[in-house]
Amino acid sequence: HLVATLEGNKLFSSSNPVAIRLSSLDEFNVSCYTGKTLYQHKTLYDWAFNLVKSNMEPFYSKQYDEADDLQWDAEEKLDELKKEQFLFLVVSLKDGTPVGFAQFEFTFEEDKECDVFYIYELQISVEWQGKGLGSRLLDVLDIIAAENSMPFSLLTVLKENRRAISFYTNRGYKIDEISPGNYGYSLNYEILS
Repeated sequence: HLVATLEGNKLFSSSNPVAIRLSSLDEFNVSCYTGKTLYQHKTLYDWAFNLVKSNMEPFYSKQYDEADDLQWDAEEKLDELKKEQFLFLVVSLKDGTPVGFAQFEFTFEEDKECDVFYIYELQISVEWQGKGLGSRLLDVLDIIAAENSMPFSLLTVLKENRRAISFYTNRGYKIDEISPGNYGYSLNYEILS
């Protein structure tokens, strides 16, 4: 697993000496956390949860018939945000106000039988949406995945979140072969790569 530190505008990995330049985010402060260290910063942890909730809860509000559909569960999300295996890049204004974050991990995907870079969250504050920050943050995630020799980047997107689907497909992501829809399941999400 990647252990990363942030120095200046470079993200350093102990498993890969290559510094990942964050030049596309130069006008922001970028901080790297594990789930455990994010949880220790209570104000930031609460902000991240509230951002996910405000951005995502409306997409979970529809009733779905399948037991395997993703459902909004505040307690589960709070627990997920503090798990140590997750890494977070938090983007803040120079005054320290957080405006977005990415949650990701390096993991083994059994269905693909290989290591993958899995993006769990890419969340931008509403006032910063549509201004290119999400694209720039995704660029950084793509660099992190490439620098760590990950053959795949995966993410889960809710079907109701058409804006996110458009964002990711415009960035070259496609429904992955392991997505449930490819196996005849009509669930409320797809897996993209």
